[in-house]
Amino acid sequence: MNTPLVVVYDVSEDERRERVTRSLRPVADRFQQSGWYVPAGTGLTAGRVGVGIAGLLERGDRLGVWQPCPSCWRAVRWLPSGAWRPAPTLTGRGGWVIHG
Repeated sequence: MNTPLVVVYDVSEDERRERVTRSLRPVADRFQQSGWYVPAGTGLTAGRVGVGIAGLLERGDRLGVWQPCPSCWRAVRWLPSGAWRPAPTLTGRGGWVIHG
């Protein structure tokens, strides 16, 4: 499916949390401390991102990865209206890499 993804996590340990951040930074736009937006066109799926990040997590950490269908994505609203907006693409970003 070629729609954006939303990734959120709750990682209890600073070093592991930084590894998750480093893995997302090349392909995602941070909209909250532990919330990331991956634009469409990256070739990534919720399953692929979930499996990749899950390898960095420990017991007690939490991860959510959502990839709404195209119709649902058109209905998504970012509030308040003057706040952060997702970029249609992330230019100058490399491929997705999991840093161990």
